[in-house]
Formats: sequence, structure tokens, C-alpha cells
Amino acid sequence: MNFKMVSGIETHVELATATKVFCGCSTKFGAAPNTLCCPICTGQPGVLPVLNRKALQLCIRAGLALNCKINSRTRFARKNYFYPDLPKAYQISQEALPVCQDGFIRAIGTNLAGAAEEILDCTGMLCYPGLVNTHHHPY
Repeated sequence: MNFKMVSGIETHVELATATKVFCGCSTKFGAAPNTLCCPICTGQPGVLPVLNRKALQLCIRAGLALNCKINSRTRFARKNYFYPDLPKAYQISQEALPVCQDGFIRAIGTNLAGAAEEILDCTGMLCYPGLVNTHHHPY
């Protein structure tokens, strides 16, 4: 019986934008809890998220570096699940039709296939009184 090893790596990258990916709230790290949020962040009824243009540009730039096909159309969807620091109980994601797909990385004389990029919003950050916070992300 012959086997072929197939492995994958998933990497999350925090884009250097001044505002969050689907609203105008700041991404500045270190603000007081619950101050960098709005009705869009918390998923209030009737709100409509708007994609951050800079995030899209950075995603496309990374996709070109990864030899990806840049799709002229993309689709966002809600991924519903409970997480303690996700107040709206869903994450906006692009699993079905990402901005960039079918990319590859050239390494050691071969192509490592399967690179794709999707834009998604991140959860908040849990802060516990009395514990040192080593999480340095601006969400």
C-alpha cells in the first residue's frame, strides 16, 4: 500500500489598517475595554458592514505575492458560532469564494500548491482582571 503525505498550514495575518475590516472603528491597541466598538461590531439589527478598502488592497497585494488568481467577484457569509469574545455570535468569512485562490509558493525547487486568502473579521479580546495580557493584537 502506497501513501502520499499531504499537509497544510493555515496562517492568520493581521493587516496593518487603521480601522476594522467591516466598520470604521479604530484598531488601536490598549484602549479601555468596550470602547472601540459600534453597532456593526456587535451585530445590532439593521446594520450593514462595509468592507475596508485598505484591507482589500492588502489582501490582493499578498495574493499576487503568493501567485494567486485574483477573483473579480467574491462572497461573504456569516459563520455562526458561540465564542466568549464574539458578541454578535457570527463571524463574516469568505470560505466559499475568497478574494484570492489557487496560489502557490515556490520553495526548494518545487511549488507548494493551495495558497488562498480570505478576508474575515476577528473576534474581540478577553481581558481578565489581575492577569497579565500577553495578547498584543489591536482587535
